[in-house]
Amino acid sequence: MARPSTKEISLVITVLALTALLFWRLNTVTATSLYVLVLTALVVLSVLWIALLVISLGLVRSKAIAALLIIAVPLSLIIIGQAQLGVVGAALILVLMLLTARSSSKEEVANRINYSTVQIFNISTRLVFIGLIVCVAGLYMSSINSAFSSDEIKIPQQPIRVILKPFEQLIQNSIPNYSPDATINQLMQNKLEEQLAALPPGTVITPQQKEDALQDLSKQFGQQLSGEENTSEVVTSALNTQINKLVKQSPLLATLATIVLIILVARFISPIFVWPLLGVIAVIIFTARKTGLVQLISSEETVERLWL
Repeated sequence: MARPSTKEISLVITVLALTALLFWRLNTVTATSLYVLVLTALVVLSVLWIALLVISLGLVRSKAIAALLIIAVPLSLIIIGQAQLGVVGAALILVLMLLTARSSSKEEVANRINYSTVQIFNISTRLVFIGLIVCVAGLYMSSINSAFSSDEIKIPQQPIRVILKPFEQLIQNSIPNYSPDATINQLMQNKLEEQLAALPPGTVITPQQKEDALQDLSKQFGQQLSGEENTSEVVTSALNTQINKLVKQSPLLATLATIVLIILVARFISPIFVWPLLGVIAVIIFTARKTGLVQLISSEETVERLWL
């Protein structure tokens, strides 16, 4: 086994120092302290950490040094996160992602004929980015769990309106003249007029019948309605009530569901962030080549192929 070079050791030490600094800062930052300067520093630190970690996984030839890196990064997370359950789970996921990233980038480095930063580091950059999101979710799992246990969740009305928008035609089939801005009184009046059309001429709807209909709606939505609320307000309030009821019954399950959702979102948006990260990696490698820290070597090899 070849001895690790000074460059490899220096690169890994730099990555581990950035790892400790990044995880410590993520673990100590709070919503009240997250002003523009702190947020900017966290973003810059995260980008630099991802870039150097991806480069290390791809270019470090020593298996011992690479193994040390893959073990030390998640271990730093566990130590800084005080070995909480969520942190340990995140660390285990991170180990798998780093192993996969190492395998992918090393295979590309070994087998690619022409050097390409994008082709070599694309998959590993995406994996490390998602791994960082997993680490953040693990560090804040206890905080999320505490919030679910004590605080009340309030989903704003506007997202509910957006979600219901594609279903408006379907809703109108059962509720005549439905509109998100229509009041409960208007919808109830439309429904009663539709029922009245099927009754004998001269039939009138009494105020008591209207009041009974309003009370029935109040029971259905689990809240006392005055009739002046619009449908979006009522649906949002009912949804928040049901969500809070479920969360209070099982805050841990709600926390896990939230973290899984965060990871899925990270997986979905990762291509958007990978390209700028690959740009940073390309700049770092270009600078390293110009300063002689990294060399692009050309070689000739004999390739054997079975031919019929």
